[in-house]
Amino acid sequence: MAQFVAAMALVAPIPSPVMSPAVLKLECDGACQRRVINDRRRAAIRPYRVWLRNLRQCEATGNYRAVSPSGLYTGAYQFDDQTWRSVGGSGRAMHAGKVEQDWRAVLLRKRRGVAPWPVCG
Repeated sequence: MAQFVAAMALVAPIPSPVMSPAVLKLECDGACQRRVINDRRRAAIRPYRVWLRNLRQCEATGNYRAVSPSGLYTGAYQFDDQTWRSVGGSGRAMHAGKVEQDWRAVLLRKRRGVAPWPVCG
């Protein structure tokens, strides 16, 4: 038995099932990274979900692809392109996904309050 225990001491330890961040980074492709980012954004916008729903309904009848009659404002929160870019958006708001638009609206609210939405905010 003593020989068995001594032999076991020479064997490399069994790796932990918890992976290091470096290993996770190597194993997480672009789609995986987008899911992680979206999960974090969902958690951050959760406290604002009622406000977001009401604002979205008022601004664009809940339509994330909405475009104002002038074509100047797009998306569920009717961003103009300059404001959209100021909160890190790219392209036009109407082409972004739901979580992306919600996230950018919350960022804008944190920066400027409800002033960007004078009627619905």
